[in-house]
Amino acid sequence: MIATGSVEPADGGQAGHEPVIGWRVWALANNHLYSIAKNVFWRPGENQAECLAGRTHDVPAPSCHCGFWALLNPVSAMQLAAQVECGQRIGSGFTVLDPHRTVAVGLILGYGATAVHGLEGYRAGLASVACIFADAPEALVTEKADLRRTVSDEYGVPCIALEAAISIGFLQELGVRREAVEQLRAWIEASRPLAQAPESPPPIPMSPRRNECRASELTERERLIARLLAQGMTNVEIARTISLNSRAVDFHIYRLIEKTDSRSRADLTLWVTKHGG
Repeated sequence: MIATGSVEPADGGQAGHEPVIGWRVWALANNHLYSIAKNVFWRPGENQAECLAGRTHDVPAPSCHCGFWALLNPVSAMQLAAQVECGQRIGSGFTVLDPHRTVAVGLILGYGATAVHGLEGYRAGLASVACIFADAPEALVTEKADLRRTVSDEYGVPCIALEAAISIGFLQELGVRREAVEQLRAWIEASRPLAQAPESPPPIPMSPRRNECRASELTERERLIARLLAQGMTNVEIARTISLNSRAVDFHIYRLIEKTDSRSRADLTLWVTKHGG
């Protein structure tokens, strides 16, 4: 088994373990999958990583960030995909911003030597595409879904909608962690919130903590949930009060903590008290 707490294994990773499942984002071009960080083409079947810095060493290595990256949190993958698609994040391999870019989110199997980066994700020396999702990151858009299905046919892998993948147990069969499935379910039930591209680049804050969020920047539902949380309600009580699924409430509170730069529920409660929700 892999030591999931290791960030940079001294030997570059551990070999001989079972494949590790992870979430991956690609750019689509010419019915093929390309890395978003570098203009690297993914082949059907097994892909072998090389050091893109041109160094001669086994991949992954502790002194380099080479290897096939995958995320363990599906919501992080959806946010990254949305940023790439709208041009907020663009890899060095794609120097021209394409307003019609389509991205794909899928699952990969990493094997061979693997370096696990805590709860964030992993790097693998070998990887293969396991599936592509027809409706990720956005809700189903026919033209994009058709393109993703075409690409999945080229790679010989399933192309499935996210909710179907959850309901029929497809994700669990592939080895996706239960916590990740619940994160994804809550994100869908919260109407798939995605980060939007800013109109202009935000200023760089002078302190390590980001600029403090104002109450007016929260959505109406977020302000309501924040007020109820500040009244001492549990997530289940909040869900009953506003007739919302408890997993969706979990996700909204997670987003509130993130938006307000709080460190805990107690910290968020102080923020609500200070700003009036």
